Parts: sequence; C-alpha cells; structure tokens
Amino acid sequence: MKTVRSMMALGAFLSARRKELGMTQQEVAEKAGVSRALLVRVEQGNLRTEAFKILAIAHALGLEVQLSAAQEDLSRPSLEQVLSGADNG
Repeated sequence: MKTVRSMMALGAFLSARRKELGMTQQEVAEKAGVSRALLVRVEQGNLRTEAFKILAIAHALGLEVQLSAAQEDLSRPSLEQVLSGADNG
C-alpha cells in the first residue's frame, strides 16, 4: 500500500506506475476515458481535477484508490489518497 499526500506526489506515483507497466500516456488516457493532455497535467501535479477522473486513471493502471479526509481539519480541501496495488516506496 502506498500513501500519497499531495497532487504532485500522486502525479509522480501515477507516472511511475504507467512506466512500470510499459504504457504510453495515450494508452492510459484512452483506457481511463480522459484526454492525454489531462493525464499529462495530472502526472505533473499541475491540475486539481474531478476525483472520478483520477480514479479512472488509477483504475486504468490497475490500482485501487481509497480517499479519506484528514481527521485534523475536515475543512481543508486536501484529501489523503491511499493507493493499493503497488510496491511500498
């Protein structure tokens, strides 16, 4: 299980997983039903997109995603993303 706490870290994780699987950005985008441009922005951590699009990308990479709000401050927009299906690291 891998815990990711920022959009930048999530993007890097998804990019690494894509490369590990030997997939192109276009292949993942098509499988996830999103544009390649959106995937590029997600991988770069430059985009706060709808959660369902991130879930679709993760699913296209064979990952399960669990989102949970931080207990310390529920008013903050950041969520903790816990991704299953990859090496710890």
